[in-house]
Parts: sequence; C-alpha cells; structure tokens
Amino acid sequence: MDTECTIHISPEINIQNIYRHLREHVIMYSPPYNLHQILVQYISRSNGRPIRVVISHPSRNIHIIESSLQHQILQTAINGFVSHRIHRASFRPFQSPFQTLTHRQPPTKAVETQHTCSICLEKIMQHDLQLLPCAHSFHRHCCIRWFRTSLTCPECRLPIA
Repeated sequence: MDTECTIHISPEINIQNIYRHLREHVIMYSPPYNLHQILVQYISRSNGRPIRVVISHPSRNIHIIESSLQHQILQTAINGFVSHRIHRASFRPFQSPFQTLTHRQPPTKAVETQHTCSICLEKIMQHDLQLLPCAHSFHRHCCIRWFRTSLTCPECRLPIA
C-alpha cells in the first residue's frame, strides 16, 4: 500500500528540502501518512509547480515526481556548480580519452589545488588537473587509465564519449 498526493509548490523551493522533511517524518512515524498536513509549509497558494509525492508503506521509500524536468535539470546544474566551486582558470579543457596525449613538463613550481582525485585519493597539482564535462576533477593520468575500462565519469557515471 502507498500514500500519494499531488501538490503545487513555489518555484524557489528545493525538492531536496521536501525529501529531507518527509524522510524525517517517515522515520519517526508509522503509516498511514497525511501528506497534505506534513507538507503544508511547502504548498503554494498561488500558481506553483506540481509535484507528486508517493510513499511506499512497506519499504518507506519516498518518491517525488516533478512533471517539469526543466526545473530539475536547472537545479541539478546549479547544485553541481555550487558544490564543486568551479574556478575556470585552474582547469584544463576536457580531451577525448581516445586522443593521444603529449607529455608536458610540469612547471618549475608545482601549484597545489584544493581538489583530491577520487580515483587515487591524492591531492591534484594544477598542471595535472583534468576536468570532465560533469565538473568532476581528477588527475590527468588517472582519467586516462579509467577511460581504458569505462567511458563514464568515475564519480557520477555520466557517459563521456
């Protein structure tokens, strides 16, 4: 059995906040749930964007379905840029994994970035920083090694090719 409802929320409300609020409620209380009462603080009185909320009773899984993908895509992109704090000057443009890379000599003074490579878990120096289209950063040589086995981002699995 599931509890579900459709509500309208204002455009500036982040779906993540609604999900966290529902998750806390589902952990503390047993079904059935009165979703309108739980989500009253998020409901828009005027024209808002529609979302459908479904809570599965046996598993207590929460699904929030937004009919407009445009807002979800925009929110995901904004969250990605904010969380990765992109500094254009420190990144190299993405190169296809199939291009042959010429070995460049590192600069005489190695400049450390604030990034850590999630493949080898070491700090990334500025001359060895590789930014993927999804805004995740790695060592250049770690990317090349990764792309020999998979053409996806090592963190988010976004297809690269």
